[in-house]
Amino acid sequence: MRSEDLGILWEHFVLNEIFANLQTRNINYWRDKQKHEVDFVIVQRGKSPIALECKWSADYFEPNNIQAFRDIIQKERI
Repeated sequence: MRSEDLGILWEHFVLNEIFANLQTRNINYWRDKQKHEVDFVIVQRGKSPIALECKWSADYFEPNNIQAFRDIIQKERI
């Protein structure tokens, strides 16, 4: 297996686990015009959205994407 394939394979594994455990197909992703992206957004009626970012290694995690999503959500509540 090539190391560059690990990230996408990990995302698919996580997605399959979400499907299996939540029994829902209502899972989205989010991207804005500034190219911030969140891998999975789970929205349940009456609850705040849950944003999940999947990285094969914690070394690749960049909090700016989650923070941009959070900022948008907070602006919508005002």
